[in-house]
Amino acid sequence: MEVPHPFLNFLTAHKATGEGNPTMTGMGNLDKGSYRVKPTEYDTFLDLMYDYVFVKKRQANLIEQHWDHGGPILIDLDFRYEGGKDVSVERRITGEQIYAFVLAYVKILCRYFEVEKFEKKLRFIVQMKPTTETDTKKDLLKDGIHINCPDITLEAEIQHGLRGALIQEHVLEKVFEESGVINPAVDIFDRAPIHRNGWFFHGCSKPAKYPYKNEIVFQLDCISADEINLVEVPINNLTNREYLSLLSIRKNHSEEDTLVVRPEMREEWSELEKVWSAGDPKIVPPLTLTSSTAVALSETENSENDNISVRSPYTDDDIKMAFRLARECLNPMTRAKSYAKWVELALLLRNIGGTAFEEDAIKTWVIISRKVPEYESEQESTFVEKWIGLRASHAEVTKQIKMGTLIHWVKQDNMKRYEDIRDEDNVDYAYNRDSGTHVEIANLVFRETREEYRCAPNQKGVDWFHYEGHAWRQIKLPMELRAMISGRIRNLYTKAERKANDIELQQGSYDNPEVKKWMEKTKKEIQEAADNGDASAQQFLALGSVRKQINEKKKKLMKVKMNLENSSFKDSVMKELTEKFYKEDFKDILDTKVNLVGLANGVLNLEAERADPDDPTGNTKIKYVEFRNGNPDDFISLQMGKIKQYSALSYSSYDENDPNIKKIKDFFSQLFPDIELRDYVLALLAACLYGRNKEQKFYIYTGEGSNGKSAILRFIEMVFGEYQTSTQATLVTRKQSDSGAAAPQIVQMRNKRFVGLQEPEEGERINTSLMKQLSGEDMISARGLYKDTENFAITGRIFLCCNNLPPVSSIDNGTWRRLRVIFFGTQFWDAEKFKGKEGSAEWKKDVESKAKENIFPKDEDVEKYGFPAWRQSMLSLLVHIYETVILKVGLKEPNCVTNASSTYKKNNDSFSSYMEERLIKDAGAQTREKDIMKDYKNWLAQEPEKKALTAVDIRRKMVEKYGKPIVDKKDGKEAYRGVRIAIDGEDVSGNFIDLPIPVDDEPSVEIIPPDADAAPVAPVTEVEEADVIELKVKKQPKRKKPSA
Repeated sequence: MEVPHPFLNFLTAHKATGEGNPTMTGMGNLDKGSYRVKPTEYDTFLDLMYDYVFVKKRQANLIEQHWDHGGPILIDLDFRYEGGKDVSVERRITGEQIYAFVLAYVKILCRYFEVEKFEKKLRFIVQMKPTTETDTKKDLLKDGIHINCPDITLEAEIQHGLRGALIQEHVLEKVFEESGVINPAVDIFDRAPIHRNGWFFHGCSKPAKYPYKNEIVFQLDCISADEINLVEVPINNLTNREYLSLLSIRKNHSEEDTLVVRPEMREEWSELEKVWSAGDPKIVPPLTLTSSTAVALSETENSENDNISVRSPYTDDDIKMAFRLARECLNPMTRAKSYAKWVELALLLRNIGGTAFEEDAIKTWVIISRKVPEYESEQESTFVEKWIGLRASHAEVTKQIKMGTLIHWVKQDNMKRYEDIRDEDNVDYAYNRDSGTHVEIANLVFRETREEYRCAPNQKGVDWFHYEGHAWRQIKLPMELRAMISGRIRNLYTKAERKANDIELQQGSYDNPEVKKWMEKTKKEIQEAADNGDASAQQFLALGSVRKQINEKKKKLMKVKMNLENSSFKDSVMKELTEKFYKEDFKDILDTKVNLVGLANGVLNLEAERADPDDPTGNTKIKYVEFRNGNPDDFISLQMGKIKQYSALSYSSYDENDPNIKKIKDFFSQLFPDIELRDYVLALLAACLYGRNKEQKFYIYTGEGSNGKSAILRFIEMVFGEYQTSTQATLVTRKQSDSGAAAPQIVQMRNKRFVGLQEPEEGERINTSLMKQLSGEDMISARGLYKDTENFAITGRIFLCCNNLPPVSSIDNGTWRRLRVIFFGTQFWDAEKFKGKEGSAEWKKDVESKAKENIFPKDEDVEKYGFPAWRQSMLSLLVHIYETVILKVGLKEPNCVTNASSTYKKNNDSFSSYMEERLIKDAGAQTREKDIMKDYKNWLAQEPEKKALTAVDIRRKMVEKYGKPIVDKKDGKEAYRGVRIAIDGEDVSGNFIDLPIPVDDEPSVEIIPPDADAAPVAPVTEVEEADVIELKVKKQPKRKKPSA
């Protein structure tokens, strides 16, 4: 029996009993429990731990507990990333990011405290695990960083304050955003280890987990608040035993160190510490931003949202007006009653306010929320706590809502009040800009229509876009904008004239006798009286001055109004407006939000999230399909159902009692009598709502004519509208054009969700290179006729319709991994093909009989009348399937599709068939390559319908199955080992197996020849390499091992 290590004996002797806090706790099998070690015994304890962990290489799971007064600076960063089987487990965090974070931390430390007066130079020791970890239950990838500054002992309140400053200044988002982290900042920077939770000893970890290891050491040289040096120093200067002492949070930390707050920062630090001293905010900060942390809004927008913003930078007045509109126009019950809407409102205001106006943004949020009963008595700390974690925890939503969304909401909720506020503001603008230059008029038009128009460059000029009906629409010319100049803008200047008249009246009149008497005096007399203090003379002069100014103002305003009716003046204003509304990449970002679907009456969000009703904690989120109003920041220009002869579809909830739903299901039941295949086809069509080909498949609809392939494409065209396109199959069957040639067929596929390819010519082969590129979401460069080259990815699913499966020019796995065959086994006959007269009893009986063979009478009216009537119901059905099937279990491929695809592969890969029929595994055999090639050619002569493979392809397949050929020592020719060509008439259903020499009395395997009378053995389904054999286990006598 193994003697326990002295370390374990020491722990047993120091079990914590009685009163007093333990100094450490264990969570493993051998060290589980609480222990109390005196300071005088700590070195002995650490010596034993060093021998146990670092010399004997055993795992310990001990957590050291804090002193009550504090300890070293401890930073625990936990990162969460999206997981999945296709997600790389490589570390996302870089050394540059770690340095940037530590530098940001020490800058804040030195900003508030006189660190330069501290007697030691501070070291920050960065620890990391060897690899990332995967959480398969939550589908997450995890990583973490521990940072220990052992050279100082600080109370927990100070460390909480420093953590809070980092979170308020969004340091974590700025530093680690590119790594793809998905958890919020308050979760990344864990507050618990600062004081509440313990800290693992150096070399210790959770059971069955890797311990954190020292990776980097930074040393701080703080000269002043503004002069800081942070340098990396060697990590191997200390032994593991020395690190055990250095990184202990109790040893050498029995007394608290003193750091002095800089005098000029005392007030700011006091407010910061009040908010964060307990780890979470307790009160609403009077200013969550400080003078030292404020960042201009324009810088915030440019640095964080360049890729998704479509507007010109907003002025301070624009932002203040936005908050006024929010407070006075938004309906609180619509925008803040539900939790999801409440959060969305906060994100909107936070985006608009940026850092410079964050206080105004949060005040506006609170004002609106207080009008909802659910938040009427909510503590201010609730608002602040939620606010702090907004950016990181809702990164994707953050990108989708900005000023355009606010204006859209305001118009929906209270159009009258919005117009009153807008007119009041713009009349003031017109009154104060009476010169009426082209730029001033363009600015006024821009203020009126800022979120309604955009323009983007083309080869000859610009393309204009107008937002209406939940979508951006390209227009030939912005004639409504031009008409506005002589219409609405002129009316604003008319109102400005009235304002001038009102101001003049407010100043008084000459009707007062005391004032009126001065009208008969000279200017000199009036001025002398005014200088001597005569009030009536002073009033007379003031009235004259005001009237003169007002008259000048009215003359200027009148001139502006005249210019607004001048055609050439309007042309110049339109040129200025092109600059105002110009957005270089506007067309590039349209319809790129793959989770959104445009409709006539709103937008579908296919990846909305809400709390799981089955989780009482509310922490678990589930995805669902949300239908909502569209907004300009969706950047949608396409709409379901909209094609030349049909308008865009409106969405209505799925109703299983809808008679059209029954008709649709009956139609698909005839197309696909196999229920498994039918459900798959409908689920696949539902998956096409999402703007990505996640499976990276290329689908082939096949079957003899008159079986519904073309009909289903026409139906999908009516349902998907602008989200689908169809083109010639030559796109994937013929050689690609030169790289610089126009490729309108490819360009028209951009941002489409469903792509239909028409019947190819007989015998045309699939260009597998282009097929893989189109179905693999690779970046493609293409241009339309007389257009510039565009770079984009084909993200829709592609469907090729054909009666006969086209030959495939490649046999590589990348090709067959993508190709999927969907067989249409039904036939639709004309009425006269059935027995008897149409409608007669004989005819009906024959129809009923043929239905068992999946033959049905053709309905000539279904495409003309049925499909148009079913469009909206089909959309509802697809959305219902997407939410109940795709979001819950994904797209599951049935066996019939897998088998049809495998057969397709087999028919195109003649050499695999040849190997099954002519090659036999034989451990002692070897066969020359040239003999196999000769036999393969002879075999092909008997199989004229099969395609011959090239020598390169044949060699690749032989190497894959039998390994690389060896050089025959006899003649120097290459030969394959373990394989021979079957003798004519030889049974190839079984193979010889080279038996291993059994050890002692272990069972061995003996080959039993197949019984001719026995039932045939079921074929093995492994790809191409199955050899059918019958095995029997029996005792074998011992055999001598061959001598060396």
